Amino acid sequence: MTVTERLAECLAEIGASAVSETLRDTVIRHLFDTLGAILAGLPLQESTALAAALADMNGPALPPGQSGLRGPLGPTILQFCAAARSTEVDDIHLASCITPSSIIVPSALATAAHLPQASGAQVIAACIAGYEAIIRLGLAINGPGILYQGLWPTYLCASLGSAATVGSLLGLTTAQTAQALAIASAMAGGANARSDSPCAKWLMAGTAAQIGAVSAFAARRGFLGDLGLLGARWGKLFGIQIDEDVLTQAPDERRHAASLAMKPWCGARQTMAAVAGFQRLLKHPAIEPETLRDITVEVPKAYLGMIDRKALPNSRQESFADLRYQFALAAFAPDRLMDVARESLPIDGRFTALAGKIRIRHGADLDAHYPRHWPATVTLIDSSGASHRETVLHAPGDAEQPLGWSELATKFARVSGRSQASVAELAAACQGLHKANGLPALLSLVDREIAGLNS
Repeated sequence: MTVTERLAECLAEIGASAVSETLRDTVIRHLFDTLGAILAGLPLQESTALAAALADMNGPALPPGQSGLRGPLGPTILQFCAAARSTEVDDIHLASCITPSSIIVPSALATAAHLPQASGAQVIAACIAGYEAIIRLGLAINGPGILYQGLWPTYLCASLGSAATVGSLLGLTTAQTAQALAIASAMAGGANARSDSPCAKWLMAGTAAQIGAVSAFAARRGFLGDLGLLGARWGKLFGIQIDEDVLTQAPDERRHAASLAMKPWCGARQTMAAVAGFQRLLKHPAIEPETLRDITVEVPKAYLGMIDRKALPNSRQESFADLRYQFALAAFAPDRLMDVARESLPIDGRFTALAGKIRIRHGADLDAHYPRHWPATVTLIDSSGASHRETVLHAPGDAEQPLGWSELATKFARVSGRSQASVAELAAACQGLHKANGLPALLSLVDREIAGLNS
């Protein structure tokens, strides 16, 4: 039996098992969080440019984002995935370095909107299958390691995750699921191509999710893939090692969806433990940001170079991973941490002065925690010369420190600009998704909010 067939059997076993109340709540919290990212992302330059490009390509029919979740399925998945990912507020699985919900949730909701008999319980089950597939592959290829080799783990794994998600909703047999996974893996791409806005990186992620959906629909119609591709031979195509045992190990009671981490604000996840530590230290009465003598940040060696940028950012894209800029926002404009658009960057003399005091270096004692955790240690020297130190292993939003519904609702409203009343309605609809008529109620609200963006 091939790796692909064994993975399909694992997904079938997971799909046949009962969903615990705890896991269900976890999944719907991440679904709700991703809806916030979608609504925040659709007005961004990346999304509006993509909508125009899709309209150019597809003719006068309303493009996704204007026709809601019931627009043409492939382009809808493409744009909604791209919108969620472009915000940098979507969730992440740390050990695999995969940002799964930006792929899985739009694929599930858009597909369910096109299937009259789909239920909310089926959407939840499809998300669990998608999370399991995309995260298993991310772990098998050492996602955190290949990221710094020029490959983007989420892009490389997205088609497989979407195929598993959509295949679950279509009710594919185990054999058909294997074919969907085989087709999707043959069409995977991985280059971590970066650019300024509008950034094609997000388009790439959405396209990969669209490919996964096509693979599932094609498998339902009898299309056959290369069942022997996914595994060592597939890894060689990208110059990476793949641990087949991680892909095919028997599922246990703890699903990978349970270990997802949410982002409390907009930015690269590699910066967030340090920013959280800095925020905690700023609460000390002796600490004033403008009078600090010195700031030292220690992080694992793996992402030291990514966040240690000597100059403050000139663009939205640069601002995500610039730790000095994130510290300045935390000190002088904390509300702007929630600004996903960043059409202007509030940089003044205070920002440059603070940035000049920050030294970012390798914390050798933190390496052992990575990649399961992405920690940081922050040390401040105040105006009197006293030292203050904070080590953060679990940033807010990590699986060990999850965001509750109230915190998620606050984040949702701030990043998306939706009213508290609308956010409360969406939260209630998500919490009732597994109940009778839960899915139609949620889809109706989502379409209403999308329509509001375009009015």
